[in-house]
Amino acid sequence: MNRPGSCSASARPGRRLRVALALFVWAAMLAGPARKAWAPPITFVTALPVAQDQAVVRFYADPAHASGEQGPLDREFWNLAFPPLVAWGPTSRLAFFASAMPLDDRLTQNVAGGRATRSAGGFGDTLLFARYTLYSFDDLGEAFVLDAFAGVSLPSGWYNKSDAYGRLPPEMQPGSGSVDPYWGATAMWKTQQVEFDWDASYQYNAPASAGYRLGGQARTDVAAYYRVVPWTLPDLGFNNQLWAGVESNVYWDSREKIGGAINRNTGGAWWYVDPAFYYGTPFWTTGAALQLPVIQNPRGHGQLKMDWRVYVYWDYIVVMPAMPRFW
Repeated sequence: MNRPGSCSASARPGRRLRVALALFVWAAMLAGPARKAWAPPITFVTALPVAQDQAVVRFYADPAHASGEQGPLDREFWNLAFPPLVAWGPTSRLAFFASAMPLDDRLTQNVAGGRATRSAGGFGDTLLFARYTLYSFDDLGEAFVLDAFAGVSLPSGWYNKSDAYGRLPPEMQPGSGSVDPYWGATAMWKTQQVEFDWDASYQYNAPASAGYRLGGQARTDVAAYYRVVPWTLPDLGFNNQLWAGVESNVYWDSREKIGGAINRNTGGAWWYVDPAFYYGTPFWTTGAALQLPVIQNPRGHGQLKMDWRVYVYWDYIVVMPAMPRFW
């Protein structure tokens, strides 16, 4: 199962992140009224459109279920995440992103004497990155943007959490325990009728301690959408719109190391396809995607396979105070 969407964390970093996020969202809501937004991809945020002097506040509800383990434990995994995202565009080419991962995990498995439920909750790691536009054009209802981005994943999540049955499995603690660089590229092509988004990224996970290192992750995503309502746009103004489409996600995880030795029951490759839709108004957008597995190739033995994941999101776009221009 891919790591995004399952976390556990210590309580103190979680409280600090919740307070910081609440203050930022409150300030953004006071900054100004919402404005029209482009259609965003749902299952990845690197291609999220962010205009100059605007902020995008996005909230997810993200339940998932995994099972399929062939072994004596017969594990079943439920995950419910509510990852918030804040993005801000101080200039027409530069945007900053911050994302955290509050969630609740439940894992049922066989133990001596019956079945037990193991749980974990809190915050996972915090992702901060900046995106810069390398090339763009916008003319006669057609736009194209090519961006590069780079940032860091901060260890606000837990990576070595245990309970009465021992250390929790990797899918319940995706925190790396280290400061990890993150980089990639993204592109968007859009007309009044269709939109395509793409990204590719890699996160390098440094050693968390002398005896533990989470494997790195590479991924690439594609999204394609078509406007279905209204069929014909009005000559003037902006009306509510319904778009339908499909997204696709490919992940590759390298193996983790425990005690300096490679854990051969970690890592692998996954490919998902996600039918999706979203509804946009001049003030907000909302939508959903159903992520379904096409290929799941976890290495070793005992890894869970995802059955399904649902992404439901809501965006609010606000005007931010203009930054002083020194260029």
